[in-house]
Amino acid sequence: MKHTFLLLAAGLLTAPAARAQSLPPAAPSVPATDTYFGVTVTDPYRNLENLQDPAVLAWMKAQADYARQTLNAIPGRQGLIDQMQDFDARKAARVTTPRIADNDRYFYLKTRPQDQQPKLYCRDGYQGTEVLLFDPETAEAGKVYTISGFSPSYDGSKVAFAISEKGAEIGEMRIMEVKTKKLYPEKLTLAWGSGDWLPDNTTLVYSPLNSADVKSMTARQNTQALLHRVGTPQSQDQPVFSARLYPKLGIKPAEYPYAAIDRDTKLAYGMISTVDRYLYGYYAPAAALTKPNISWQPLFRPEQEVTNFVSDEQYIYFTTSKDTPREKIMRMPAARPDVARAEVLVPESPTEAINDGQLKTTRDGLYFVRTRNGVEAKLYFVAKGSKTVEEIRLPQPAGTLTLEAKNVQSADLWVLPVGWTADRQRFRYSAATRQFTPEPLSSQVQYPEFADLTVEELMVPSHDGVLVPLSLVYKKGTPRTGTAPVLMVGYGAYSVSTSPFFYPPYLLWTQQGGVLAVPHVRGGGGWARPGTKPGRRRPSPTPGKTSLPAPSTW
Repeated sequence: MKHTFLLLAAGLLTAPAARAQSLPPAAPSVPATDTYFGVTVTDPYRNLENLQDPAVLAWMKAQADYARQTLNAIPGRQGLIDQMQDFDARKAARVTTPRIADNDRYFYLKTRPQDQQPKLYCRDGYQGTEVLLFDPETAEAGKVYTISGFSPSYDGSKVAFAISEKGAEIGEMRIMEVKTKKLYPEKLTLAWGSGDWLPDNTTLVYSPLNSADVKSMTARQNTQALLHRVGTPQSQDQPVFSARLYPKLGIKPAEYPYAAIDRDTKLAYGMISTVDRYLYGYYAPAAALTKPNISWQPLFRPEQEVTNFVSDEQYIYFTTSKDTPREKIMRMPAARPDVARAEVLVPESPTEAINDGQLKTTRDGLYFVRTRNGVEAKLYFVAKGSKTVEEIRLPQPAGTLTLEAKNVQSADLWVLPVGWTADRQRFRYSAATRQFTPEPLSSQVQYPEFADLTVEELMVPSHDGVLVPLSLVYKKGTPRTGTAPVLMVGYGAYSVSTSPFFYPPYLLWTQQGGVLAVPHVRGGGGWARPGTKPGRRRPSPTPGKTSLPAPSTW
């Protein structure tokens, strides 16, 4: 069937009154000239970086005033805002990033409609009484912090969390004793993340920056992974993995080293983070991490194209796109890690791509997710001691599927399906009974206004004839006459794509007679032709042309 929709630029929808108002003043220009490798380069607007310049501040205010007048003049805008606020008010609590300790203590961030920032909570067991651990809005008078991450100790007795003032990129890490809610005295400055706990529950590893100057190149170069013992000053932290300690490893100045201990394999990992999506790292006996002169051995090299890994007491399981664009899962003995000798556990599927971000091991075995064209997610399982891949039928269709697990010693697994028109749900899965049980953490909300939406999953030719998956969401009965406005939202790079999500503000577009279109572009990793590698194509002079559906009529 031929579908015809008209793509309208947002500027065409602005009110005539807004277009008629006087334009804001031009940006003040103070040219700055630099010479790079003998070439003179002039930047006419570098002065705009100086936010202390009164002329720059006045220009920014004039731009803001103009933007506000333009937005306020759009017909029906306030009505849409009222509906969005109604959606927010319906969900009494939104819970994200749950982590469950060995003692079944839940840690999570929760946001209510009246909150400006997510707050850190815990509860003992799913039915336990909720306890507020840290409120970033009231922690310090006159300041508002953002929690950028948290990490509970294995036994749930402590939790480390990173905070930054007003959402700044660089902040500090604090550590709390959960039972008393007492903060330990040390403040780990320049923290980038919340660290990784060691199995002793008193020590963690983190990788701070060198300074808080976001404009300084040296702040992010030659960083080190440090070992911190709870209750001691940051000045006593011990470097355990860096180019300075191990120059023979060839860690480059711009690469970020970090370290962790895997209590199941009893290995220490020294990993190197780069812009490359493929893993790069080393391993050593876990006991060696607290000692000098660690004998690091190669674990993964970028050319092996390993994208993620998990483990249990016997094996390290990893996903790789080496010669398999839709990826496969391999495993190697934890006692003798060697990618070259690893065996294929889950071969590449001819029609579905492995979602390498959703890989979990439990007491029962290995769980993983595959997707078809980036829009249809399925759950698979390989039982411990077996090589048979089994599909597990989900309790409801899933466009995107997220997995949560407790630890390798537990059988607990949770699945969180979501779709274009269905909000995220949370179910506990029992491998023993093969049953799913609802266990929501966020408030459950109904959206009857979206009951009559239609979802179409199409394959649309790009400029070179290659078919690209395209998702369409629109109200049943929307005319296909070339007059419906289209809102196109998409991203695809570094094997990250726009998978199905539920977002009521976007769905409001359909209530105005519009069509929501989401292309699953090449480079996103959710779909790949044989012979191609997601996100690894040569740069194109017209990347949007090679990625997006070519026509606005099909």
